[in-house]
Amino acid sequence: MKKTIVISTLLLSLAIFVPFGVHAAIVKGSPSVYVGRDEVVPDNLYAAGNVITIDGTIKGDLICAGMTVNINGQVEGDIICAGQNININGSASGSVRVAGSIINLNNKVGRNVNAAGGFVNFGSNADVARDVIMGAGNSELRGKINGDLVAGGGNMILDDEIKGSARLWIDRNVKGERQPFTAQTSPLTLTDKARINGFLEYTSSDNADIAAGAIIKGETKHNLPEKKPADQKALAAIYGWIKLVSLFACLVVGMVIVSVWREETKKIIDQMFDKVGPSLGWGVAVLFLTPILVIVLMITMIGIPLGLILGALWMIAIYVSKIFAAILLGRELVKKFWDKKKDSLITAMILGVFALWILCLIPIVGFAVCFVATLWGLGGLWLFFKRT
Repeated sequence: MKKTIVISTLLLSLAIFVPFGVHAAIVKGSPSVYVGRDEVVPDNLYAAGNVITIDGTIKGDLICAGMTVNINGQVEGDIICAGQNININGSASGSVRVAGSIINLNNKVGRNVNAAGGFVNFGSNADVARDVIMGAGNSELRGKINGDLVAGGGNMILDDEIKGSARLWIDRNVKGERQPFTAQTSPLTLTDKARINGFLEYTSSDNADIAAGAIIKGETKHNLPEKKPADQKALAAIYGWIKLVSLFACLVVGMVIVSVWREETKKIIDQMFDKVGPSLGWGVAVLFLTPILVIVLMITMIGIPLGLILGALWMIAIYVSKIFAAILLGRELVKKFWDKKKDSLITAMILGVFALWILCLIPIVGFAVCFVATLWGLGGLWLFFKRT
């Protein structure tokens, strides 16, 4: 009865707060994911791995997480990816939403670009049909933007046309992954090839370095930074990107768990489903009693190594506990909406992580759901290791 209540509550919350629909999708997860040049993926592609290379065509969206992501083919939907290095040399008919250390874009984008990274580079072949919203430690925009540019960062070079307006926040103290290869006297540089058809408004403690050949059709306005609390919209944007990066991090960890620890994962979520009450109870005990035990061990001096190990394991367990809860939630969703994939742990993990991530974003209710998921997963892990 208890397990039915918990599962039903999560499913009901998802149904009420999120317009949820499960569409066909292809799921790939391994150390290396490759879509060949002649290969056509007919639906959305969910991919996670160390290296992801897309040379073929994807008819739907590409949602991926990996250390290195190389997209050389055509994506007819959106690209939503996170990784260490993201290289987009192929075209995207939809929007591009990416987060990474180094991001390179060098082809056409049919809608908008949202990017957050240490270094963001738009190559000379980049052509964005609509707006660009981005944050980067360093950026070089040498491609065309057919809408507006809204951006913030440490150093920026504008070297092509912006058909709309540009609103920028530039702070040379922001550190990026790579310094621009040209020597900049100002953190904001507009080259001879730069052209802004609307206005340029930038906030910086330094004057922009605007070349004589640069064209700005509208007004140029330079605002000095004000000493006041951080702008709420900026904080909201930062919070949103942190949440997005954490989502893809969970997907990567989840992919490793279900790939390397498949049978054990099945046993853990089965036990969580069969023993909801004990799982939640042990989850509370592990969450609150472990720190006390760590402190006691640290006080004894000789227990310091054990205390450090126990504390590290406790933090790891807290992190992965929600992933196990997400896998269980995803399995129940797959059984209900996508029966032919009911035996796929990878599908359950991806769907469950997305579902739980959305639920945790809901004000007030989200915190409660997230907390219960953590307790449930912690207890499930404890019961599994207690029996082994």
